[in-house]
Amino acid sequence: MLIKQSDYHRIYRVINSLLLNENADPATASMYFSTFGAFILEHHYKVKAKPKGGLAAYNLGGTMLLFADHRDDGHVTGAGENFHCWVEAEDWVIDFMA
Repeated sequence: MLIKQSDYHRIYRVINSLLLNENADPATASMYFSTFGAFILEHHYKVKAKPKGGLAAYNLGGTMLLFADHRDDGHVTGAGENFHCWVEAEDWVIDFMA
């Protein structure tokens, strides 16, 4: 285990409160969650962490959640307006917006 669930919740609450204080919409702030989350992991928990972004797909028990743009040729891409960001740390992927 990289961090405890209580640490995950604490990191989420810190980032969320900063966004709310600045009148930002946390529901559209995945870049901030991943950037600040990676920073907190690196500096407070001494975990090597990097923010990443692009196309994201999650399989939620058979239901797919996809952050991507649909292209005219039938493919999808994470290079447009619809993308998502997460943190990669050691062998873990952490989504502080989950």
